[in-house]
Amino acid sequence: MVFTGTMTVTDSGMNLKIPGHAKLYSGREDPDFVFPWGGEPLALHDQDTDPRDGFPDRDEEPIFETDFEVTETRLPMLPPETPQGE
Repeated sequence: MVFTGTMTVTDSGMNLKIPGHAKLYSGREDPDFVFPWGGEPLALHDQDTDPRDGFPDRDEEPIFETDFEVTETRLPMLPPETPQGE
C-alpha cells in the first residue's frame, strides 16, 4: 500500500489532520486472492519485482485506490526526567 498526503498540526496543537491518497498494489503471486469483503477470486501478479524494493514497479497500476482524511489526537508527552543510574 502506498500513501501520499500531508500531516498538519491543528491550532490547538493536540490534533493531527491527514488528508491523502492511498493506492493498493499486489505484492505476491496469489491466484486465489479474494478481497475480504467478498467477490470472485482475483488472479494477482507480483507488482514489485524489478527491483525488489517494497515499492510497485514503474509500469504497474494499483488494483484499488481512494482518497482519505484522518484526524488523530496526539499522545500526551511527559516532561523529560533526569536519567536514573548509569
